[in-house]
Amino acid sequence: MRTFKDILASGRPTLGTWNQIAAPELTDIVGGCGFDYAIVDCAHAPFGLEPAERQARACPAAGLVPVLRAPGP
Repeated sequence: MRTFKDILASGRPTLGTWNQIAAPELTDIVGGCGFDYAIVDCAHAPFGLEPAERQARACPAAGLVPVLRAPGP
């Protein structure tokens, strides 16, 4: 599985996006648009850790590297 470090080390421009909608279907759409990674934003999005986990698990199937932004204290 690719990692975020792999993407950065590739030497080519990378493209990612923020994901603040709790729908794994959106992850499929983002992957089909040619993005390299998706940032699942748990800090500002209106969902908890369980929906974030579902989105992160959907990323590899969509060809994306998941990057999770943890909620604050």
